[in-house]
This record gives sequence, structure tokens and C-alpha cells, in this order.
Amino acid sequence: MSLQAASIKFIIYIITERTGSMLLEQISKSIRNKYFILLILFGLLPIVILGIISNRISSRILETELNRSTYQTLEKASVNIATLMQRMSDLSDYLSRSSEITKVLDNVKLHPEMDADKGKKQVNQVLKEIATFFNFPTHIFIIDANNNVYSNINITQKEQEEIAAALKQDPKYKIPSGQEDTIYWLGIKNNLLSGYDSKNIYYLGRNIQKLGEYQGTIYIGTGDYILFRTFNNMQVNEESRVFVFDRNSGIMTTLPENIYETELRSIFPDVISANKDEPQYMDISGVSNSVTYYKTQFNWDIAMATPVKSIRAKLATINRFTVTITIISVLSIALFLFLINTSFVHPIIYLSSLMKIARKGNLDIRSTLKNTDEIGVLSEGFNRLLEDFKKMLEKIQEDELRKKELEFRMLQSQIKPHFLYNTLNSIRWMAEMNRETKVGDSIVSLVRMLEYNTRDNDRLVTIGSEIQYIREYLDLQRLRYWNRFEVSFSIAEDILECRIPKLTLQPIVENCLLHGLDNTKGKLSIVIKGEKAEGIVSLTVTDNGTGIEKEILQELILRLEEHNETSEAGIGLSNVNQRIWLEYGAGFGVSISSIPSQGTEVGIKIPAEIKGC
Repeated sequence: MSLQAASIKFIIYIITERTGSMLLEQISKSIRNKYFILLILFGLLPIVILGIISNRISSRILETELNRSTYQTLEKASVNIATLMQRMSDLSDYLSRSSEITKVLDNVKLHPEMDADKGKKQVNQVLKEIATFFNFPTHIFIIDANNNVYSNINITQKEQEEIAAALKQDPKYKIPSGQEDTIYWLGIKNNLLSGYDSKNIYYLGRNIQKLGEYQGTIYIGTGDYILFRTFNNMQVNEESRVFVFDRNSGIMTTLPENIYETELRSIFPDVISANKDEPQYMDISGVSNSVTYYKTQFNWDIAMATPVKSIRAKLATINRFTVTITIISVLSIALFLFLINTSFVHPIIYLSSLMKIARKGNLDIRSTLKNTDEIGVLSEGFNRLLEDFKKMLEKIQEDELRKKELEFRMLQSQIKPHFLYNTLNSIRWMAEMNRETKVGDSIVSLVRMLEYNTRDNDRLVTIGSEIQYIREYLDLQRLRYWNRFEVSFSIAEDILECRIPKLTLQPIVENCLLHGLDNTKGKLSIVIKGEKAEGIVSLTVTDNGTGIEKEILQELILRLEEHNETSEAGIGLSNVNQRIWLEYGAGFGVSISSIPSQGTEVGIKIPAEIKGC
């Protein structure tokens, strides 16, 4: 292979591969393209293929049936013609063996000087009677050894002389002498009697002998219109041509008369050598013909030539019907495609385009589809999804603003000036110098709390740090409440490194002290527990204080569920719940339960998601 050919082949391969890849890519990207391809593959293409196949099969069946019908028609016509021939043969047998005829012919031969008129009249009368008896339209001529002509037809002396000359001199009518029982089918000849019924006559010839001696020759003829009458009833269509072959001489007759005779003579050998059970396709005068051939028991055969175009003309109806059905099917599928495209594909593409717009950030678009089917459900769902998503984004933005406000409020509540630390440390050293140990320890706790609040701006701290902060806070509160409460801690070791929003426990413990102490009771007991189960950290602060009245408790629970902030200054219980909800989302936060005069329990639930936890 040359370099140029290899290059061309490579370029064609690349173009084919890229075209195929691009086509597959375009199909995979569009539901409309997929639908069109599936429709063509499983809708239009099968219909067209089935139409072509059914048309070919039906055409073949029809053509086979026409050929079979033609052959059966030829067979039937052959039987009719054979009957005609047999009657002519039987008539010749009767005449050749007629004693009345042979007696007259013998006398004329032996006594030529005798007056032959009497004998002619006698023979002519016999021929007329026989022709009448056979009820057969025929011409009968007998020519004796002396060239006398006998006939069943009244003819003049001149006509007798002309007939005798023709029969004796024209080789077309000459038959071998010495053969008594042999019948010679001479085929179609010119009528020896001009002006009588038929122009052409189908002749049979036979010798008459007596004791081996030649007496004369019988000529029996019938008009070719008798054959034509049979052929007229067996034509497949108006363009069919029927012809009879003499196996020795070729064409005997054709219908219509002399049509294609020259051409038929040229194809005669091909016709008689063909398979009679199958039609042969031959060109006759430049026209393709289907030739069906039938071989008879006589020395002649019958055939029919039908132009292929006329046969195919009969198939035109089937073709038109098939094409019509195919067109109707294609139009029906096209209508179906249009309806499906309008009611199904187009809405989906429309929703897909809206989705692309929404993906770019435009959440104000809405589908205008008003379908009542599944497409309508998708359209309504799309609109609701955008509405919900837009509300969610607005809520997130609002929560972020609230979160920033909470952080800002927390920062505002923190005391950051460093000089406050220095002042408190100075007071502590003065207390130490005056040996006021408790005052010094309290100041230390206060300083540590201030450092915890102002150390950094992190939202999350470890639970261990938060517990330590609570201990410092409780040390200060013991001075305030004169040790009227006691606190116990039960914190699992595996959650100390878990992280929690800063200042989560302090407001809850503060509420225990503010609202749980009752002068009529003994010491207030506070229990702080912490544990982890199934990835959730649970913290509880329980006291045995005065509890909360039912109405107040319901109001507080409702406030926590709605994530509403309190109006109190500082960081309250609702503030803690709000910060946890903003940090971790729904399902996490603060819960509360209480029984008046028996105590209160506040629970905190957060995910155990931080390092070490």
C-alpha cells in the first residue's frame, strides 16, 4: 500500500471515529436526540423494512400465481386445441378408409377416359355429408392421381384447376408419397379458396392408398379463427401474445396474427429447450417478456409471451397499497412524535433549561407549565423546590446575621481591658499581705474567669475547659451564698476533649443558683453529668431546687423550640440553645423539665464530632 493511500485511509478513519464520537456525545446529552434515534430505530425503520419485505414477498407470490395461472390456462387451451386436432385426425381416418371414396378414386385411376363428373359429384356429396356429420367447420380437398379435385365446398372448374396446381406444385403443401397412415400437420397456410370465411387455414395432409398403391391425397383445413377463438379466452392480459410452435417448422400461428412472428422464429429453439414448468425471460422486439411454454402430445407446442412490464403493472396496485400504508404509518408516527414532543419531551427540556438558569443563581424563575399529568407534578415540584430553597438561603443568611449579632453581643459582654487584670492582682496581693486568704483565692478565681472569657474568640472549647471554668465560677458563688449549695461532677473521661460552644454550662448553673435556692430548704444540690452514646454527647445539669411552675415551664419550652432569644441582658438559657442550633442544626440544643418544689433538669445534646472525641 502506498503512503498516499495509507494517509487517506487514516484520515477517513479519524473522520469516521470523530464523527461517530461526536454523534454519540450529542445523542447522550439530549433526551430529544435519544427519543428521535429510538423512534427511527424501533419505529420508522422497522415499518419501512417491513414494507419493502412485504412488498417483495407479495410481488413474488403474485408473480408466481400469475405464472401458475398462465401455465394452467395454456394446459387447458392445449386440451381444447388437441380436441380440435383429434377431430381433424379422426375425420382423415374416416375419409382414408371410406369405401365409397376409394372406389371412385380407383375407377378414375384405372379408367381415365371415363367421364369423372359423375364420380366427382358422388365424392363431393359424401364429403358434404361427412362434414355435416362431424359438425365441424372445415375445408376438405381430395386430389387424385389424375389431379382431379374433390371438395365439400362448391367450387368452379377454374378454382379446381388453381387448387390442383397449388397442391401439386407448392412445396408447402407437398407431403411424402407412399405413407398411408401418416398424418402431416402442415400448419397455417393461405386459404386456397380466396373470398371464403378465413384468410388463413390450418391444414392437415394424408395420403389415400389401396393395396399399397397411391390413390390420392386428403387435405383437411380449418380456419385459424377457430384457434383464435380458443386463444382469446386464455390471455393473461391484452398485451399477452399466444403462439403455437410446430417442432419441425417453427411458428404455426400467433395471436394477434403475425405479431412478433419474425422474432419468435428466432427464439424458437430457446423456447422448446426451456423448462416448461418455469417461465423464461426473453427479449422480443426489444421488450422483455415472460414466456410460458407447454408441450403437447402432438408435434406442436403452445406458448404465451407476456411483457414483464404488463405483469408488473398488476403489481403496481400492491406497490401503491404498500407505499400508502407505509406513508400513513410514517405520518402517524410523525404525529405521535409531535404529540409526544409537545406533551413530554418539550416540557422536560423546558424544565431542564429552567434548572440551568436556577443553577446560575436565579431563584426567582418559575415554571409556567399547567399540565395535569406527571409533567405538571414535576413543574409544581420544581417551583416548590425553588421556593423552599430560596427560603432556606434567606434563613441561612438571617441565621448568619443573628449569629454575628450573638457573637458581637458576647464580645460586648466581655471585659477585655488589661488594666482590670492588673488591678485585681494588686487587690489580691494586698489581701495576701493582710492574710485574707479566702479573699485572695476568690480574686484568683475571678481573674481566671476573666482570662477564660477574653483569652480568644474561638466559638468552641473543650468540655474539660468548660468544666474548669464552672469550678472557678462556683468558687466565687460559694462566697456569695455562704456555702448554701453543693455540686458534684460525673463527667466521662472520653468526652473531656470533645468541643462545645463556649459558656454553654455557666448560664445553666447560674439559673440553678438564682432560681433553685429556697430559704426554707437546706443546701441546694447540683449534679453535672456528661456522657457519650452513639456519636452524641449528652450533658445534664440537675438541681433539687424550687422547680418551675407549669405555665412558666411551657412558655420556656416554646421559646426554646422557636429559637427565640430572651430579653434579658447577658447570655441566658435561650441564648445557649440558639448558639447550639446555629452551630449544629436541627436536632441539637437545650431541653428542660421541672417539677415544682422538687427540682429542675436541663439537658444539652451536641454531636461528638471534634478531635479526640
